[in-house]
Amino acid sequence: MPARFWEYYLREPTLTLLILGNLVFGAAALLLALTAVLLRLANDRKARRWGALEAAWESCCLDVVVGLDPPERMWALVKPGDRLYFLNFLMRFAKRVSGPERRIVDDLAEPYLDQVVQQLQLRVPERRARAVQTLSRLGRRRHAGLLLQALDDRSPLVAMVAARALARRESPEFAGPILERLRRFDQWRPSFLASMLAAMGPLVAPTLRLALANEGYSPRTRGVAADGLRELHDYEAADVAAAMLPRLVERDLLAATLHLLAEVG
Repeated sequence: MPARFWEYYLREPTLTLLILGNLVFGAAALLLALTAVLLRLANDRKARRWGALEAAWESCCLDVVVGLDPPERMWALVKPGDRLYFLNFLMRFAKRVSGPERRIVDDLAEPYLDQVVQQLQLRVPERRARAVQTLSRLGRRRHAGLLLQALDDRSPLVAMVAARALARRESPEFAGPILERLRRFDQWRPSFLASMLAAMGPLVAPTLRLALANEGYSPRTRGVAADGLRELHDYEAADVAAAMLPRLVERDLLAATLHLLAEVG
């Protein structure tokens, strides 16, 4: 019977191919299912490991932040292969503290930031942007120079991440470098850029006034400066806007200047 069975199917090549195809697809489906199960098991093991690590890190980190333990005790818990994950943990932890405690978190991250600095040379823009973001949150005091360099990164994404990292309330001195490179962010709405600069606080107003009056800047950059001053309700900008108004011909800049005068003049 088996011999006749195979003789029959060998004489019918279409059926033979169909059977072989079904066998191949069945084996492939089984392999995919097995792979999915193995990946799920591996991810579950990894998640349990990360969960245990984070629990230990959080307990120790709290003790270090409040002064009960030295930083060395925290660093002893971080294995070489876990350094980048530890930095991700610190980025989340840093959102929960401020003031002197926040600076302690930066100090805990410092020994591992060299590995992040190396990622600024990677070819993938998203990886470089992630490195800039990490440095801005955990090492901005010590690595501000690298963030300034990132403003000139060949990727507009990386440059924007760097600009947003530098545009913080306590750092109005970075407004000038950002304004000088604002042409790189033409794909972003002027209102977004103005809000980003205004978020640096009242101390950024003198820099924005100078940019508004500077005819060497593009009309778009000057318009962003005007919108930023309007958001800051900077009354000293009224004289600057009134003095330049008769010479303006570019429509968007003229509109931004008039809106500024309507707000503060």
